[in-house]
Amino acid sequence: MIITRLARSIRNQNWSQIITEILIVVIGIFLGLQVQAFYDDRQNVEQEKDILLSLSTEVDELLVEKIRDIERSQADNKILLQSLDILYGDNQNADFSEEMCQSLGRSVIIFWSYRPLISAEEIIASGRLNLIQSEELRQIIMNYKTSLEELAYSNNNSRDNLVSIYRNFPELISRRFVTPNSPADCDVEKIRSNIQFRADIQTNTQRKNDVYQKSVRELEQLQEIKSLLDHELALKNEGAVS
Repeated sequence: MIITRLARSIRNQNWSQIITEILIVVIGIFLGLQVQAFYDDRQNVEQEKDILLSLSTEVDELLVEKIRDIERSQADNKILLQSLDILYGDNQNADFSEEMCQSLGRSVIIFWSYRPLISAEEIIASGRLNLIQSEELRQIIMNYKTSLEELAYSNNNSRDNLVSIYRNFPELISRRFVTPNSPADCDVEKIRSNIQFRADIQTNTQRKNDVYQKSVRELEQLQEIKSLLDHELALKNEGAVS
């Protein structure tokens, strides 16, 4: 045993042996720490790759959902703006279709839902965010979490303050069935002459457009996260090959 030999060397005042034994102990400890650090680093790299893959998969799914909502919102807003142009703009001689009438009643519908990145929430809560080596990626994940919470508050407030056109103006617009896509009937002349209707439909239009614009910014953040994730995963795969 090294300790026994070291004690014997000290009693015999064998200084060269003492130094040798101490060096053996120090080198052994150093090598042990290096090996442990190597395995720790390797384990961290594997954990980071698992986190990146999990985030990438979830972001892909969320991007599909957000793009679908934005396309629906864009189409909904387009027909609503066309309706307002015929009602109050320079195109009042054009035909006012049933689809346009429906768009007035549907102005209360917002295509947006709160869906956080569950993977990101879990790694932040567990303190594993620092396993991601990219500071830029860590920062944008935190920024997305904060902005999404603010967006949820803002959009929920917009949804709560939308005016139900069908309920408030039954003499001007009515639907044949109690469903969002029900055919509707509009009294165009009465709608044009009703000041409150015009104010309420313009409020709804503005709120829907605000939500749409914020949803586009949310999509851009997700696309930036996806781009950084793809970059980091490519680097990890290159390192694995080399």
